[in-house]
Amino acid sequence: MVEDAEAAAIRLGRLQGEPWKALAQPMNVSPERLRKKWTEDKLDRRLHRRRNNRDHPASTARRRTPQEGTTFPTEPDTGCMPTMTPRSQFASALSCLQRQTGQTIKETAEESCVSASYMSRIVNGTRLPSWDVAERITNVCGGDLAELRDLWEAAQRPPIPDTDNRPPAPTQQEDAQRAFHAALRGVYPGANRPHLWALRHAMHDTVTISILTRTLKGSHIPDWPVVARLVFVLHGRPADLRPLWQAAYQEDPIQEGPHLAAGSFG
Repeated sequence: MVEDAEAAAIRLGRLQGEPWKALAQPMNVSPERLRKKWTEDKLDRRLHRRRNNRDHPASTARRRTPQEGTTFPTEPDTGCMPTMTPRSQFASALSCLQRQTGQTIKETAEESCVSASYMSRIVNGTRLPSWDVAERITNVCGGDLAELRDLWEAAQRPPIPDTDNRPPAPTQQEDAQRAFHAALRGVYPGANRPHLWALRHAMHDTVTISILTRTLKGSHIPDWPVVARLVFVLHGRPADLRPLWQAAYQEDPIQEGPHLAAGSFG
C-alpha cells in the first residue's frame, strides 16, 4: 500500500509539472534514484494493478478455469492518457489542418510544392520538414503560423525523457505570456482541435467553457492545476509548459471588504 501511495504521489506530481528534485526531497532520496525507480512504464503497471485489485478483489471474484473454455477479457486501462512527443504533436497538427481543407494528400502536396509521398510521410510523423516546407503547408491549409512554429521548434530539439528541453522562459512577463499562449495553442491543434465541451468533460467539468475559451484565445492564464489538466487531456506534457506558466502567471488581486466610490466621502 505504501508503494501504491508513492506511485500515485509521483504520478500526480509529474502531471502537475513538479520537478524530480521537489518530489525526491520529502522522500529523502536523490532525484536520479527516484526517476529510475518510477519510470512511466513502472508507474503505469503499478497503478493499473492497484485499480484491478480494487475493482476485482480476489476474495469475491469467481474465475473460471481455462478448461471450462472461457477466455478472460482484458481489463481496459482507464488510467492516464498517453502523452505525445512534440514531433508527434507537430505531425498531428499538420494532419488535422490538411484534413480540414477537404483536399486529398496529393492536392495539398501540389499546392505546397512537395511530392505526395513526402507530404504523406510528414503528416504520418515519419519525416520532419524544414520550416520553409512547414510554412508553405500551413499557409495552403489556412493554419496559424505562430501555433505551428512553436511545435516545429520543439520537434527540432532532441527528446530527453522526463525532462523539459525547452529554452528558458522570457524574463519579461508580457513576453512570457505571449510565449505561454503560443505554446498552449500549439498543443491544441496537435490534439486535433477537440470541441470545448469535450475538453470540459475530459476535465471532469472542473472548468467552465468561458475559461477554456479565454485561455485558448490568449486572454486568460488560469492557475496551474487547471493548466496542467488541460495540457494533459490534450496529450501534452505539463512539465514542458510549467516554466512558461511560472513566468507568465499573475494572480488576480484579492479585493477585501466593501469598496466605495471616492465621491462617497464628500
